[in-house]
Amino acid sequence: DHVGWNTQWDGQAWVPTFPNARYVFSREDYNHYLALDLDPEKAPANLGSFRDSVLPVIDAGLAQIRHQFQVPQGFPDAVLEAADAAARREPTEHVDRTDVPFVTLDPETSTDLDQAFTITRDGATDDLLLQYAIADVAWFVRDDDPVDTEAWQRGMTLYLPDGKAGLYPPVLAEGAASLLPDGPRPAVVFHVRLAPDGAVRLDGAE
Repeated sequence: DHVGWNTQWDGQAWVPTFPNARYVFSREDYNHYLALDLDPEKAPANLGSFRDSVLPVIDAGLAQIRHQFQVPQGFPDAVLEAADAAARREPTEHVDRTDVPFVTLDPETSTDLDQAFTITRDGATDDLLLQYAIADVAWFVRDDDPVDTEAWQRGMTLYLPDGKAGLYPPVLAEGAASLLPDGPRPAVVFHVRLAPDGAVRLDGAE
């Protein structure tokens, strides 16, 4: 098969000509032509054939994957309402560590930041002191509330090439419960000591 036979116009959009067929794309080729197609000065890639003959096949394939594996779409209203209410809970019972320069290892555009750390050196012992913070989602999500029940049903965040199906609604996962730098966030902080000989000791958690 070659580009041009993969899809057909159904009067509203380009759709796969052979819906039961399976196509294999090189990730390198796909990324190359996608970048061209997103470049205002070079688009459309391949005179538009990328948009009408390749992307519809990929979109249809991803839709089939979502259907086959029952990937959830969105959240029920009750879960969204409960998440909105939970996001307004201020972190009032945590030790204030806003003076500690925590950093995250995530892409610049990431918003669901659930881990952060900082490393210093103990001048007296030459130990490395690791402070490792994990977002305290339990501060927002109560046992058996709608958000908790939905999270147990989902089990994990699912990442797909065209997006993700989150474990928690964005107002929590990408907002109040995310370790973003725009305000205080509740977290559980582990204090770990690493000696020069490699010995590791947990000094505590808070």
